[in-house]
Amino acid sequence: MKRNSILKTASTIAVLCTLILIVGCQTPGKVVSTQTSDVCPQCEMQTVTSPIKGLTYTKHVCPTCKDVETDASKTSAALATYTSMDMETVHVCEHCKSIVEPCPACSG
Repeated sequence: MKRNSILKTASTIAVLCTLILIVGCQTPGKVVSTQTSDVCPQCEMQTVTSPIKGLTYTKHVCPTCKDVETDASKTSAALATYTSMDMETVHVCEHCKSIVEPCPACSG
């Protein structure tokens, strides 16, 4: 009887550890993932996925038309548009410190 409970406990712990490793840990305000994604049209570095909330980048680059927007208020307006479209994350270039998403003209 005692051996069965030990086996059940060990199995449960192994399953929980496996699930934790598969799911991983996510810290709010940090990079969500780093899988291969679009390249930045400015520096041609890989972009990463980042949560919109807490993002402080002021430069916006459109991968379609290659337009670069450096006005912080227009970038904030673009982020508000993405939020209203129920997007929680955007692609960012860590090298250029810019958001790499289609501009309103190209996404419409």
